[in-house]
Amino acid sequence: MLLLKTRADLERLVEEGLQESLTLEYKASSALQKTSEARAELVKDVTAFANSAGGQIIYGISERKGGIPQGIDAGVDAKTFSPEWLGQVIETNSAPRIQGLQIETIVLSQGNPTLVAYVLSIPAAVTFAPHQNSIDMKYYRRFESRSVPMHDYEIRDVLRRGKSPELSVNFLFADGGGKTKDHRHADEVIEIEAAMQNLSPEPALYSLFEFYFQSELIIVETGAFRKIDPNLILEPFALHRLQKSFITPPDFPMLKGSSVTVGPPRIAIRIPRDYFGKPHYFAIGYSASTVGFSQVKYAGLLMNEGALTISDFFTVDEAARKLAELKAPAVAS
Repeated sequence: MLLLKTRADLERLVEEGLQESLTLEYKASSALQKTSEARAELVKDVTAFANSAGGQIIYGISERKGGIPQGIDAGVDAKTFSPEWLGQVIETNSAPRIQGLQIETIVLSQGNPTLVAYVLSIPAAVTFAPHQNSIDMKYYRRFESRSVPMHDYEIRDVLRRGKSPELSVNFLFADGGGKTKDHRHADEVIEIEAAMQNLSPEPALYSLFEFYFQSELIIVETGAFRKIDPNLILEPFALHRLQKSFITPPDFPMLKGSSVTVGPPRIAIRIPRDYFGKPHYFAIGYSASTVGFSQVKYAGLLMNEGALTISDFFTVDEAARKLAELKAPAVAS
């Protein structure tokens, strides 16, 4: 979670242009209303975060196209919309009640302390997952920067939290640990850090991970992973497969809150010279399996204007549509 306590913290988000994501959403102060529609939207967003990876909703920052923060607005009237009112609306319309929700009040002007911003920090639900929006009787989850209804199989997956391990992977660029980096040289070797996690209190004693990279990418280093043949086919892509297992003993079990990375050496790739300087995207992804749990997700490695970006992950069912969407900017260029 981001540490957001003061107006200066919010201004830094705006200055840095931190984009909305799976775990962050900006809301204008005017989004808080006492209408049934506005209350339903509030509960939908909060339950969606709880049913996913958790995250933060900030009321008091307007956004422009693409989920980029535009600026701090006039603020929420704390006399009309108090933290207690917010908590009550969420608590009485979420089933079961969300555990660990925190509401931070940030005064925007010392001259008028009733005008505030609210930061709602929502942990990922485990024991009491999933949470239903009692107003419209639906379950929601986060997809990229949106709250969307859950499918039946997704509800079943969330119900398993706390009963079996829940593995996930986060891909980052090794030089700085972020999802965006400069790419100025055709022969540059790009190191990928893969953080493997268990989101459930149930320890994972036996885990199998496979990482996928579009076959056009050149695998320079596999790290501690083993390259598996043949390539995986995700129409219209062929994907390199790198595999690693963790077995207890001798490996230490994957516990909740732990993050396992492998290396150095880390996984390293290179983009062929033919693609350098041209807008393009490459499919990447992972599968994670353990007793009672299996998950496959994909993302895009986007190359444009001298920079590389790793997109948010999406499911197999969403892969064809999302990869086509990611391709669109490159085609337009």
